[in-house]
Amino acid sequence: LYWFAKDEYKLVFEGITRDNKVDMSSAKGRFINPGHMLESMWFCLDTGKRLNDDKIITRALEIIKWAYDVGHDKEYGGLISYANASGAEPEAIDWFLETNSLWSDKVWWANAEALCSYAMAYAQSLEPVYFEMFEKQHEYCRDHFFDSQYGEWYERLHRDGKVKVADKGTPWKCAFHLVRALVNIVQAFEAISY
Repeated sequence: LYWFAKDEYKLVFEGITRDNKVDMSSAKGRFINPGHMLESMWFCLDTGKRLNDDKIITRALEIIKWAYDVGHDKEYGGLISYANASGAEPEAIDWFLETNSLWSDKVWWANAEALCSYAMAYAQSLEPVYFEMFEKQHEYCRDHFFDSQYGEWYERLHRDGKVKVADKGTPWKCAFHLVRALVNIVQAFEAISY
């Protein structure tokens, strides 16, 4: 919430130097993963709720808005794969490099984590902005990721929502992220008492 999350950038960095500095001179230092931002924040929301700690919850809600701002594709919808903290053309690293994922691709796990994070943020805060994020994300995932003929979600989409990798299981894609996200979404909405 405070070590990797930098208020001056309104981003959560994947890598920080040992003395808690941002390394803008390297691709790894500038690399931003909106999916990880959202996944880690729903963990923080859950922890804040369990500990009854409003400070954790408030910070997590703030960072979810940051993640939406950097990751939501305003033109096509869905969550992009990665971004560059400097605003320049994003460079692939690690898994994204190995799987030939472009920054603008939509990857199943990150979009499932976004759906989960927005639902949990709304359930925790009841702020309409998070429900609006959830609705947009739900519509995008339903219309593009979900295979209405055979079920399950596609592994990866092009920026415009067309299927890039139709596989339902790969050495990388397993049911873990999607199933966990959907269970958490159901539990989040069931927990809301009006």
